[in-house]
Order: sequence, then structure tokens, then C-alpha cells
Amino acid sequence: MSLIKQKQIEVLTNFYKQEIVPLSNIYADSILDYACPDSNESYFIKRSNTRMTKQDFELKLADEQQAAKTIDSKWAATPLKGLGKKMLKLTPYFLKVKEKSELSSSIYEMF
Repeated sequence: MSLIKQKQIEVLTNFYKQEIVPLSNIYADSILDYACPDSNESYFIKRSNTRMTKQDFELKLADEQQAAKTIDSKWAATPLKGLGKKMLKLTPYFLKVKEKSELSSSIYEMF
């Protein structure tokens, strides 16, 4: 028995085909197409940001809406811009799982 429902598989497959595959077709060869400028003797590119700050690791992900906004803001200058809102549309197909405690409540009564 699979834990993933057929509808979830269809939704994820459609999302992948509609959103991710087109990106791979557009940007797949862009890294390989980089040519060394004539003025340089090397492909080496100096990094503009040399250190990460504490804020780089702090993301607001309290709920689905906030997660989508955070993802969109972090990916705004990348080919992935706008995917946060599109991923948000997938959430109705994936119910929140209620975590069950591994221990029974009666175990506490024993001690």
C-alpha cells in the first residue's frame, strides 16, 4: 500500500512538467555557454558576497502563505521566481499530518 495517493502523483507530475521541465530546457546549457572574456586570462569570477549572515539562514515559514512569500522573495532574482505561489496551489492536495506520540499516555502512569 502506497502512502501517496494517485491524485497527489498526478498533481506533482503535472507541476513538474509545467513548471520545472521548461526551466531545465531554458537554463540547462547556460552554464556551459559561458565564454571567457577576451580581456581575462581565466574563467575565475570573484564572488561578490564572501560571507553569509545570520539573516541568510532565517526564513519565515510559519504557514503555507508565509512560506510562499518567503520562497518568492528569496528566489526573486533567479529563474525560479514565482514558484512559491505556484507551489502554494499544491497544498490542498497534501493534508497536514498529525503527529502521534510514540509513547502511550498510560506509560506515564506507570512511573
